[in-house]
Amino acid sequence: MDDSKRLCILILEKALKQLPEGQDTVLGIFDLRGFKQKNGDLGFAGFLVSMLMVFCCAEKLLLTSYCLC
Repeated sequence: MDDSKRLCILILEKALKQLPEGQDTVLGIFDLRGFKQKNGDLGFAGFLVSMLMVFCCAEKLLLTSYCLC
């Protein structure tokens, strides 16, 4: 596993530990300003989504794309 994937898991674990008692919803916001297909890492994006589903249960996961175009 490469460093970016290990860091992703570490950040997810740390964020989930900081959730207030009774909080069970996670919101992911992705800033896609300047995104181009040539600079996107679709493999890592797939890994991130799969880790969010593992950590957060798919029915409680809200992913939002944010773009100021």
